[in-house]
Amino acid sequence: CHKPAHQGPWRYVLIPSPMPNAFVSEVLPRRIFITTSLMETFIESQDELALVLGHEISHLILGHSSSQNAFETSFRTIEILLLSLDPTEGLLSLAFMSFLASVRHAVGAVYSRENERSADELGIKLCAMACYDTHAASKVFYKMH
Repeated sequence: CHKPAHQGPWRYVLIPSPMPNAFVSEVLPRRIFITTSLMETFIESQDELALVLGHEISHLILGHSSSQNAFETSFRTIEILLLSLDPTEGLLSLAFMSFLASVRHAVGAVYSRENERSADELGIKLCAMACYDTHAASKVFYKMH
């Protein structure tokens, strides 16, 4: 029986870095990476830490990495296909690829904002279910933005 990537024991990896960040990866499931800068600069309470961790776990639960990878792969495949079919030896393809890159960037930005919003919502729910103070925890979002 195959367990979903978010089930099982979790590990937390603290990365020495001047760049404040936290993330999860499907490549290394059940691990949350968080930088020392994020901890030192933005995290002032267990409630805030719980919300950051809940937000990152939410990305994995919601399958954001998988869907983002599928989106990127689809666009890259279209770009390669156009290059291979262009009768002008690349002139039309270069123009169209430039256009596709702009579209991919714009759509990716919208997609990313939607992913962040849904991870925020689920992260707050997870934080509340674990009995953390979501009002106090939400201060970390204001500090980060």
